[in-house]
Parts: sequence; structure tokens; C-alpha cells
Amino acid sequence: MDCGRPVGRADEPLLEAHLLGLCPFTEGSHVTIDWLKFLRPEQKFHDMEKLRVQIAQDCAAAAAYLAACRNSSEPPL
Repeated sequence: MDCGRPVGRADEPLLEAHLLGLCPFTEGSHVTIDWLKFLRPEQKFHDMEKLRVQIAQDCAAAAAYLAACRNSSEPPL
């Protein structure tokens, strides 16, 4: 069954996270990821360039969301 994943098997759980800046972690570091905002549903990409473009758009959307949260007195939703 193809559920649109660009990489990996469709029956495996998947969480993809990107750091927006320099990586402060070293190999073996434990990290906690807080789910703040859903950016988009899974989708399939027909070539790597389209995937790269989408990742750049996702990073820009996440950065804009985090900037708005920093400039607001409301907690992020």
C-alpha cells in the first residue's frame, strides 16, 4: 500500500523533524519534540527537487509560525 511517503515503508510510524538553524546536539543526544502546529499532510514527490522545494517551504512556514509565537503573548497552538 502506498500512502505517499517519499521514503520508507507505509506501515512504519514516521515523524520528521528539521532544525531551523545550527544543530546544538551531539551524537547520542536525547531530544524531546513538542508538537506545536500541523504544517501539511503527507504527500508523494515525483523527484528530489520537488521534495527539496517543499521542505524549504515547510521550514519557512515553521519559522514564520515560531516568530509569530515569540511576538505574541498567547501560547502557541
